[in-house]
Parts: sequence; C-alpha cells; structure tokens
Amino acid sequence: MTTFKNISLLLSRVLLGVILIPHGWQRFNEWTLAGTSEAFAGMGVPAPGLTSAIAATVELVGAIAAASLALAAAGAGLYSVDALLNNRNARTR
Repeated sequence: MTTFKNISLLLSRVLLGVILIPHGWQRFNEWTLAGTSEAFAGMGVPAPGLTSAIAATVELVGAIAAASLALAAAGAGLYSVDALLNNRNARTR
C-alpha cells in the first residue's frame, strides 16, 4: 500500500471513532438505557428493554472496534447489523 492510502485509512478510522463513539456513549451516559428503552417503546420497537441495551452496546463497542486498526471489519459488521435491524423495525411499524 502507498503511504497516502495508509494515512487516509488511518485518518478515516480515527474520524469514524470521533463521530460514532460519543453517539454510543450518549446512550449509556446522557440518555441512559431506561431513557433509550422508553424511546424505543414509543417507536414501537419489540422488546424495547433488550433491544435498547443491544443497540447501545453495539453502537459503543462497534465504534471502538471500527476505529481500532485490528478490528475495523468487525466494527463495521456490527454497525451494519445494527443498521439493518433498525431499518427492519422502522418498516414493520
């Protein structure tokens, strides 16, 4: 790989972490799991307590994994599954 490509991949992963890690942390710290669960219940998401815990964990852990060099593919995969489930839940309402 060229140096430019390596640097651009590193910067994009760091930027991804800077954007996504605070969003995942927000579900735990500011909104709390109870608040997220209540919001999910209001949106008609099935099993809001369980799905809010899963979504918050996947968002935080997936963002950390995507931002790390070794686990970028795993983090992207976790986020993809989370997005697919959110899309599915939005369409079934």
